[in-house]
Formats: sequence, C-alpha cells, structure tokens
Amino acid sequence: MGGPQPPLTGRLSGLMAPPQHASAASAASAASLARGDRAAKSAAALVSPGRGVSASALDRIRLAAQRLAAVETRPDDVRAAVALVEEHAAVDPRAPIDTTNRAAAVAKRVVRKATLFAAHHLALQTSELGQATVRLGTAAASRIEQLEAELTGLRAEVADLRSEVQRLEASR
Repeated sequence: MGGPQPPLTGRLSGLMAPPQHASAASAASAASLARGDRAAKSAAALVSPGRGVSASALDRIRLAAQRLAAVETRPDDVRAAVALVEEHAAVDPRAPIDTTNRAAAVAKRVVRKATLFAAHHLALQTSELGQATVRLGTAAASRIEQLEAELTGLRAEVADLRSEVQRLEASR
C-alpha cells in the first residue's frame, strides 16, 4: 500500500494528504473545523503533524474516506440514485470490535452479544426497507423512461399535425 494514492473526492479529501504535505492538510483541517464537521475533526486529529501517524494508518484513513465520500451523480439521474440506495441498503447488525486493547475487545464482544437480538431485528427491517425503496425507485425510473418515450412520440405527432395544419391553411 505504499504506492501512489488515488485522488480523493468528497468532504475529507483535503485532510487525507500524504505526510509530506502536512501543512496543506492542516490548512484544509482548519477550514473543515470552521464548518463544524465532526468527521473532519476526528480525521484532523488523526493526521495532525505531532502525532507521528504511520503510513498504514494513513492508508486506512484514506480508504475509509473514499468509502464515505459522496458519489456525485446528475441530479436528474434516477437510476444512479437507486444504485446508491441499493449500495447502502444492507445494514450489518454486528458492531465492529476491532481494538488493540484486549479488555476493550472483550467488553465490546459482551455488549455486542447482549444487543445482537434487537440490533439484528432492526438491521433486518432497515435492510428490507432499503430493498423495497430500491424496487420502488427502479419501477419509478422505468415508468419515467416509458413516459418520456411516449412524450417524445407525442411531440413528434404534434409537430406533424402542426405542419399539416399549416399546409392546409396555406392551400386555402
């Protein structure tokens, strides 16, 4: 992972600069902090010059920022919006327990086991709602495309009728 990093987009892109560009990251961090962006605050704390952040930690931060970055689509692209909903529709009920502190990992496992029943039920319902939303969006997109095709045909018919009316009026 030590190779060149792909360019980042989204709100956190300015914070994910390589270590040699710490001053640019600090400037972007200050701008983001002024906006009150919580994610930017935590990322800025992680990449602050005095922390001695490792390259692997920065790579993980970059990957997380890429996953969280907003995907830009045209505002009128219904199919792209449905694809985004579908991408995020599944909810995992298991909270991550990654930590270097063994006691914290044990505590997280206990809490996860204690709350898994309710979390699983909510995650299942939320995932099903997401899938239903995707089906609704797909059906709506198909219907919109059908209506647009019909509208194009009707416009052509109206244009033909107008030209026929003009031709008939001219021949009077």
